[in-house]
Amino acid sequence: MSSGRDISKKNDELNDLVTEKQWLIKEIHHRVKNNLQIVTALLHRQSSFIKNKVALSIIKDSEHRMQSIALIHQRLYQTDDMVFIDIHTYIDDLVGHFRESYGLEGNIQFRMELAPLRLSVTKAVPIGLILNESITNAIKYAYPSVSGIIYISLHTEGSHHNLSIKDNGIGLPEGWELAKVNSMGMNLIKGLSRQLEGKLNIIVDDGVKVQLIFPG
Repeated sequence: MSSGRDISKKNDELNDLVTEKQWLIKEIHHRVKNNLQIVTALLHRQSSFIKNKVALSIIKDSEHRMQSIALIHQRLYQTDDMVFIDIHTYIDDLVGHFRESYGLEGNIQFRMELAPLRLSVTKAVPIGLILNESITNAIKYAYPSVSGIIYISLHTEGSHHNLSIKDNGIGLPEGWELAKVNSMGMNLIKGLSRQLEGKLNIIVDDGVKVQLIFPG
């Protein structure tokens, strides 16, 4: 009888430890999100004192990068699953952030075709940053004087996932080559693609399409 009570007590202690660990993990995600939003707020505050357009653009880009990561930790904190991210919901959040930040209503539209997919944090963060850079580039450079559409698609093909971000803007300059580009944003996309062991393609097709095929 005593052994049965001992086992029951041990099980209760283990359950308490699991519950405590889950709470601690959620708290970590919450604090990371808050810290990233503090950094974002500081960058935003700093930008109000900057008059140089190039420097201001760099600060704004950094704000969006911080926010793209903060949204991931916010999602993890708000759900019971603290390891995997629902990418469909995350992309909706990210697009909402861009609409609000750039005031895109009536100017640039988003059209999305997203398969249900859950990714680990280690993959969700680089995917979020790749999305952030690609959408930012489309907003800033694809439509200098007209409105347009940004298409985001994500689907699974066998053991790989296919992510694409496409605009219907003015395209790329003649002679443009991915290997020769040395911008911060494009270097970030290339580096994160390698981190995901993915294949990156930049395609000019009635605009620009950023395509990443990466293993599941």
